[in-house]
Amino acid sequence: MKVRILGYVALAIALYFGNVALQSYLGRRAFAATGLPDAPLADTLAAAKQNGRLVIADVSAEWCPSCRHFDQAVLSEEPVKQKIRDAFQFTRVEYESETGVALRKQFSLRGIPSLLVLDGDGRLVTQLTAVDDPDYFLQQLDEVLVKKKETLSLTR
Repeated sequence: MKVRILGYVALAIALYFGNVALQSYLGRRAFAATGLPDAPLADTLAAAKQNGRLVIADVSAEWCPSCRHFDQAVLSEEPVKQKIRDAFQFTRVEYESETGVALRKQFSLRGIPSLLVLDGDGRLVTQLTAVDDPDYFLQQLDEVLVKKKETLSLTR
C-alpha cells in the first residue's frame, strides 16, 4: 500500500514538473515569435533615456498561459510590433527574476502579464491593460504617446 501511494505521489510530481516544462517551452516559443527584444531592463532604460522614448516593460512569466495568449493575440500582430518599434523601447522582464521581483514590489503588481510604461529613469508613467484585442492595445499606446507629447509641450 505504501509503495502504491509513493508511486502516485511520484507520478503527480513528475506530471507537475513536466507540465511546467511544457508551459515554459510554449511561452518561450510564443514570445520569440513576436520578434520583440528582451534586453535587460537597465539597458532598455538607458536606451530610452538616450533616445527620448518611453519603455514598455512587459512583466510576464514564460510558464503563464495568459502571457502566452497575449504574446500570440497582440504582440505578434504586425501593427502592434511596428508601433512599439517606432515609438517605444520594449523589454520582457521575467516575473520570477530578480528584476521582476523588484518591479512587482516597487509597483505593487498583482497579476501577469503586467505592462508598465516607464520613463528613462524608471518612473512609472502608466500601466497598460493586457487585452486580447490588438486594436484596443494600439489605442492605449496612442493615448500614451499623446500624453507624452502634451507633457513635453507644457514643459517647453
